[in-house]
Amino acid sequence: MWVMFAWAILPIFIPWSVWLMETDPRRRRWLWAPMVVGGILAVYMAYLAVQPTIEVKVIDSNLDYLLGVPFSAALLAVPYVFATCFAPMMSSARWVIALGVGNLIAMSIAAIIKAADYSSIWCTLAAFLSLIVFGHFVSQARGRKNKAPAPTPEPQPV
Repeated sequence: MWVMFAWAILPIFIPWSVWLMETDPRRRRWLWAPMVVGGILAVYMAYLAVQPTIEVKVIDSNLDYLLGVPFSAALLAVPYVFATCFAPMMSSARWVIALGVGNLIAMSIAAIIKAADYSSIWCTLAAFLSLIVFGHFVSQARGRKNKAPAPTPEPQPV
């Protein structure tokens, strides 16, 4: 199930989520590119996720996923990173931008540490990124709490 979520859902879900919450019309237009790329990638990755050629190996207590594609799986990283990291960085919300930057850093660290253990290392780092999502919601709640209520209009005599 994790494979389906990470491979097939996240590449379209993240840019679409950012697009839904974005208020700046210009940035919403920018987000179409990662949504299209993420959508195409999501369909391809969903196809791969149900193939019998996928292998999962345990290497040094970490999981290594072998996709069974006729090319380097690293080629799938470019559209994946574009959809899942750069889409949040296109947002006007600072916490969403922080999530995109944090995810890009986490993916880079995981790749530098050990390519074979990439998925396990990235998942561990991504768990810490949930604190950024929490910070976004706390910030939103504080913003609503600190705003003065809108004045109620006086009824006009007829």
